[in-house]
Amino acid sequence: MVAGLRDNAPFQRFYLERPRGHSKTTDIACMALEVIYTSQIPLSGYAAADDRDQAKLIRDAIKAMVMMNPWLSERVEVQNYRVVNKATGSVLEIISNDAGSSYGFTPHFIIVDELTHWKKQDLWVSLFSSSAKRPKCMLVIIANAGFGRGISWQWQLRESCREDARWYFSSLDGPQASWITDESLAEQRSKLTALDYQRLWLNQWVRETGEGLDWSDIEAALTLPGPQGHDTNLVYIGCLDVGIRNDHSAFVVIGLDSINERYKVHYVTSWKPADYGGQVLLSDVKRDVLELHKTYKFRLLVYDAWNAVDIVQELSQQAAHMAGIGQCPPLNLCEFRFQAQGQLEMAEALLHIFRNHKIDLYRDEDLLNDLLRIQIEDKGIGYKVTAKRDDLGHADRGIALAMGLAEGMKGMKILREPRYDDGLGDSLI
Repeated sequence: MVAGLRDNAPFQRFYLERPRGHSKTTDIACMALEVIYTSQIPLSGYAAADDRDQAKLIRDAIKAMVMMNPWLSERVEVQNYRVVNKATGSVLEIISNDAGSSYGFTPHFIIVDELTHWKKQDLWVSLFSSSAKRPKCMLVIIANAGFGRGISWQWQLRESCREDARWYFSSLDGPQASWITDESLAEQRSKLTALDYQRLWLNQWVRETGEGLDWSDIEAALTLPGPQGHDTNLVYIGCLDVGIRNDHSAFVVIGLDSINERYKVHYVTSWKPADYGGQVLLSDVKRDVLELHKTYKFRLLVYDAWNAVDIVQELSQQAAHMAGIGQCPPLNLCEFRFQAQGQLEMAEALLHIFRNHKIDLYRDEDLLNDLLRIQIEDKGIGYKVTAKRDDLGHADRGIALAMGLAEGMKGMKILREPRYDDGLGDSLI
């Protein structure tokens, strides 16, 4: 329709809503490439995404199609963020919300990718107003269900398109693609929050942007009568979250039961900022962690590098000295980074382990309070684990546990795999 600028097309506006895994970005690439390839006159088109990373996916999908079909390259050239018809001069510009204004465009067609994840609406306003410059301009939105049902600007736009007879509106009711199996959906359900599963896979809009652990799952984990001593059948991880002035410091001891695939929280403690000077006394933290290491013989010490670099180096040196006189083993260090990947691993570990009832806790009220305050938010490009600060800190015990569970899941996988001794002695777990 666009390539030939037909006059009898029933619709020029399309809103297509699909669950995750239903070929949204690939279909955008197919549509745009077909128009550029078949155009008989010079056309100007735009494929828009929220950021350059998402825009790059569109570009890469088009590039892959051209590489797999060499005959396309006789007519089409894929540049950095442009696709050009060498014969007609038709151009597809791949643009993003973080790359400046689109005012001044006079497009023949516009394709909008994942509008429900756009952080701001400036580019949408610019593109939609530009679509009115040409009477035959086609506008296509392909998106997943989003956040802010009833209140967000994306929801208001979605409902306006659905009710407007000039728009073709289509929404798939849950996963329908033949390549998405029940097994893969079950795995997704076990590791995503209920709201994220509802939005991403059931294609249902949700009102909130994040959620916490269910109390029923936390309560089900309260199987231990109190702090537990060393068990020779378990591999222990120490988890240290250091706060100095505003937050508490916290330490959690997790025992990995590789036979039964369980995570046992044997001990939890924290240190609050001292009344004099308002700071955590790091000398107390070092002393107590070393005593716990002598008891539990940690295979790994997981720590947040923000405030802990100096203290863990001192702990490692003191543990090495103690190992030399037979008091404890050396202390292997594992720095936990709170960038996007670390946030994702913490979120997945909390959800997977608690939802599948793979964890054993004793009733530590401060830890329970932290777990109830932790929120897991979907930021569109990944998860973020957050918690409100109160008199008990910044959910420090809960964050220490989340770090430990994230690394513990990796260790559990290694412990449960069939192994042989290569004689190098270089495995931390």
